[in-house]
Amino acid sequence: MEPLHAIAGTLEFGTAETIEMSEAQEEGTPALHVAPRQAVPNAPPVEPIERPATASEELQVLAALHRIAADLGEPIDVQREGGEVIVNVTGLDPRRLEEVETALSGVPTASVHSGTPHPDEGRGTPRRPPPEVDTADPLLSELRAASPGAASTPELSDRLTDAAEKLIERVYAMRGLARRFPAEITSQMSTDDIATLDNILRDHASAVTDAAGTIRHLLAPVLAQASPPASTVEGTWQEITLALVSDARRLDQALHTPTASDDATARKRSAAQSLAEIEARLARLRARIKP
Repeated sequence: MEPLHAIAGTLEFGTAETIEMSEAQEEGTPALHVAPRQAVPNAPPVEPIERPATASEELQVLAALHRIAADLGEPIDVQREGGEVIVNVTGLDPRRLEEVETALSGVPTASVHSGTPHPDEGRGTPRRPPPEVDTADPLLSELRAASPGAASTPELSDRLTDAAEKLIERVYAMRGLARRFPAEITSQMSTDDIATLDNILRDHASAVTDAAGTIRHLLAPVLAQASPPASTVEGTWQEITLALVSDARRLDQALHTPTASDDATARKRSAAQSLAEIEARLARLRARIKP
């Protein structure tokens, strides 16, 4: 049998160059033709689709901050951006910043940045201007006179102010949660997320209860009789916390209006009514938070 041998071939160098070869043919025999190989273009790389951060992941960040009391008016702003939960921190001393970073180190989606808070945040506790030291406060004067052997007027003022600020910062923290997690979002949360959120709310509500109790105790010698709280009942815990903000503002105004022409009687009545409303709303809030 006659041996076989190649009569044509193609050499390929990558995708850019091809060399064709063929055996010389005898005269009169048609030459074999090998079609050139078409270069196949490289497909563009597929960009991965970034999964946006979820409300659950945002809650994990807020829970971590709550554990170190970093959710009470400090210059810390939390926003979901893309696949991360961005924590913007401004004006904290190095030690406090380290505490924040350590608290968030166990949250994979958290990213701590030093920068300017988000312009829409506006959740910080408002601070009242310092009172005029030369202006007598009729309410405090009456309270001091009705409390023989009690603390001095400046001491009473400091205690009332401290309790009012603690109450307000907690109420504003709850309002922040209500804005971040409205009913349409919490209705889709897992059981674990709801439990986490309830724990934070319970801590804040307990602190508001303590602060309101302190104020009521300090004002007891002069506190007016309050009318029964309004019969309007809010439907959700979010609505309760938003209403608490108005109550806290009225109470704060009643406690801190040191003008000579002030009507102490009206302020006592307003303080008593505000405390009654706060206590009634807190009772409704606790009823909506599972133990």
